[in-house]
Amino acid sequence: MRRYTNHCFVMVRAALQFWKFARFDPTGSALHPEELARRVRRVCWRSVWLPPLPYEKRIVFPGFKNLKEISANSAGLIQDNIGAVWPIYLRVGNFPVCLPVTRRAKARLNEQMLCDLQAGYPTIVWLYNFPSLNINHTVLVYGVKMNGDRVCYECYDPNYADASKELQFDPANRTFTFEPTFYFKGGPVTPRAIYRGFFE
Repeated sequence: MRRYTNHCFVMVRAALQFWKFARFDPTGSALHPEELARRVRRVCWRSVWLPPLPYEKRIVFPGFKNLKEISANSAGLIQDNIGAVWPIYLRVGNFPVCLPVTRRAKARLNEQMLCDLQAGYPTIVWLYNFPSLNINHTVLVYGVKMNGDRVCYECYDPNYADASKELQFDPANRTFTFEPTFYFKGGPVTPRAIYRGFFE
């Protein structure tokens, strides 16, 4: 399998696009690779901030039970059709990275993510520590649990396909921390919710 690095924005965005716009039919016959690629593009061409499609209008992927199974069987096809990485660097929503994020803003983001999860919606979160380059990564927040007063978010991290990662919010000091990984030693992070609209 070829290397597919520095594509976290593309992969996390695609995961949310499939959650919103696709459905799977494991009892159906698998598609020809050309048709599978076409349907992947149809899903990923839809703006990720649009509301989820009704079940009956979703793009169907027969022969698979979920996106992970498609990726395991056709990794190169998925990589070639979920979108290029270079437009990520031109996103309008990138430019606020140099602006400070206050503790009040972090507390507000925590409230927004909790509200979204209660409504059943995941959130794409960009994690960084500008101007430090010790982390520059995106995750998909899809679950939450409490550990005492701390809010512990379950995250899909494209670097760890088989296990979730944890983003914590401490309401006492209104800060976020991300667990240690091979690319980050763990500790405080600046989070920003992205792909909520054209300018985010």
